[in-house]
Amino acid sequence: MDKISEQLNRIRIFFKKDSIHEAFEMLNIPKTTYTNYYNKTKLPSKLVSMLRDEHFMNPEWLKTGKGALQIIPSPSELMRANHIKEPQSRYGSSKCMVICDAIKRRDSSYTEEIVAKVLTFINSLDIPLANKEDDVQKIE
Repeated sequence: MDKISEQLNRIRIFFKKDSIHEAFEMLNIPKTTYTNYYNKTKLPSKLVSMLRDEHFMNPEWLKTGKGALQIIPSPSELMRANHIKEPQSRYGSSKCMVICDAIKRRDSSYTEEIVAKVLTFINSLDIPLANKEDDVQKIE
């Protein structure tokens, strides 16, 4: 299999489809468009950017097959991808809703993996979860 065919096959694998046609059909990309990709030396940067920005596909994995399939987006990136405005509250609960929604929309077989990645990301942050004044008042 040549390089471009391998990359197209990785798109199929990423979306867990039986054929490349099904994957591109899901992306609303016409058959004539993606069949033209076979005649190129590399995938169009517009396609790679769309896969990265909208589906969080790791461009390095797409290109080489190495590394993680998916990049872990920040809450702001998830909100932007889902066309949600930044929350007005300082607690940012809508960011949590975006993350939960993104997890639910993924294939259920990936749910555990995605939750683990989100928790790993959260635990890697060097930010306190709450300030003293933010703590819930104790019931006496």
